[in-house]
Amino acid sequence: MFVVPFLPMKCLRVLIVDGDPKFLAEAAETLAREKYSVTAVSDFDEAAAHIRKVNGKSIILSELTVGDKSGLAFLKDTLSKFPDLPFTFLATSPPLESVIEALKRGAYDFLRKPVDPGILCHSVARSVEKLNLSLESERVEKGSGERL
Repeated sequence: MFVVPFLPMKCLRVLIVDGDPKFLAEAAETLAREKYSVTAVSDFDEAAAHIRKVNGKSIILSELTVGDKSGLAFLKDTLSKFPDLPFTFLATSPPLESVIEALKRGAYDFLRKPVDPGILCHSVARSVEKLNLSLESERVEKGSGERL
């Protein structure tokens, strides 16, 4: 019998949540050129629906505030359902306290806008690596649990 070796899943989905259509378009284009599957939305409700649809297998780039809604509340709600999801905040001139609070609450990274395309791609690549390691660890745990 021939057994196909397990190849680790490479999650290359990126969800961008931002109220600025120009930034959404530019960031989506930059990441699409790097072969990421990008979904760009302009509110947290659409973002939450997308995350549920992909069962938390996505990288999130989110503005700190979209409209009058707080990204920190979105972060808390999202990580309560998908604790391993890499979440990066973006903001133009964030107060240091906001950056620290976001990181304390579980954000993986924080980027200052405007974001250089190279820095954006590097941050997303690190987030992809983190998510894939989490997914692989989850798969191994499930596999070892089945053998007990």
